[in-house]
Amino acid sequence: MSISTRLVLCLLAWLFAAGQAEAGKMAVKSLRCEYRADPQGIDVRQPRLGWNIEADERAQAQSA
Repeated sequence: MSISTRLVLCLLAWLFAAGQAEAGKMAVKSLRCEYRADPQGIDVRQPRLGWNIEADERAQAQSA
């Protein structure tokens, strides 16, 4: 692969990544463990975790 082809591919990948970062501005807020905001000494084998997601745009959802 020539150097100009590599440069073009890198530029396209960078532009795609920059567009994705701007499109989905989301933030995770209100982290909780066992319904507590600041837990200390949780003794549950499978603790329940919770959080809220705030986004600039409507109809945003999380995915794994």
